[in-house]
Amino acid sequence: MAGIDAIILSAGTSSQNPMLLFHGQSLLNGLLKFETNPLLKLGMRMMGPSMFKTYPYEELYLLDNAKKIKDAVKCNLVYVGGATETESLEKVMETGFDFVQSGRPLMRDPAMVNHLNTYGKKYVNGCDHCNTCATLMGSPYGIKCILPEWANEA
Repeated sequence: MAGIDAIILSAGTSSQNPMLLFHGQSLLNGLLKFETNPLLKLGMRMMGPSMFKTYPYEELYLLDNAKKIKDAVKCNLVYVGGATETESLEKVMETGFDFVQSGRPLMRDPAMVNHLNTYGKKYVNGCDHCNTCATLMGSPYGIKCILPEWANEA
């Protein structure tokens, strides 16, 4: 049977506006920190501020737009966009979305699902949305959270 399993509701492509998907601190400082080519670094310093705009982080930053799509289609939907805290995850599911996609929160705490099950409403992910993890996408060492090891600290 042909068809789709679900639609992932994001803010579009990151090729035209990289920060639209990465609310929080701009990627530019991290990219400059890890860039080793002096010419690329110069170009990034000159063009970076216009490419890497800042969108302050807030939980569920794409929820309002995602709800409009949810109301217009009849298929499984995957919510993306600032669901880091237990209450946010619950709100997304209560709103009627079928799945939640997590990126930065899972890098912060790879055992997030197990920890949510263990700690419930007391779960604290700890991602500070610095976006340094995203600047490591091209690293030969892989992408990871740069913060100290996860601990459920309120």
